[in-house]
Amino acid sequence: MTKTLMIPSLLLGLLAIAATAQANPFHRDHGGGFRGGPMSGPTEIGRVLHLAGRLEAVAEEIGLSEAQRDEIHAVVDQARPELRDLAREMRGNRDALRGASAPESYDQTAVAELAAAQGDLIARGIVLGAQVRHDVLAVLSLEQREQLQALRAERRRFGR
Repeated sequence: MTKTLMIPSLLLGLLAIAATAQANPFHRDHGGGFRGGPMSGPTEIGRVLHLAGRLEAVAEEIGLSEAQRDEIHAVVDQARPELRDLAREMRGNRDALRGASAPESYDQTAVAELAAAQGDLIARGIVLGAQVRHDVLAVLSLEQREQLQALRAERRRFGR
């Protein structure tokens, strides 16, 4: 598998991990779940991984050099262990929250503690995601960032 195909595949795998962490415990797990619920995960991480994947997909259009690609991959690779750990913690917390809120064993104190822990995990995800996004975008020139913004706007306009 070429490096050009392998990197987006790895990024999509990480995105799947982040999406799993975002699953709502009241929604059946089908590899994700809907976002924005009270127990959702760090959507910023998903946005960052999507950005990194999109950059690879539009590398030619915005003129990414091989050095820039390598630098972007290094940024994402460096964050990957923390992203994985965060997703694992969120999954564990979500499962504990599901157990503590079950009708036959509802524990309000445990739910409150787990909800606070989930909030902390979400905050960590937002901070990590913002840092990675900053580091990835810092690799691009001003012109490349503007081209990326224009491509995003164009794709949104056509619903892609």
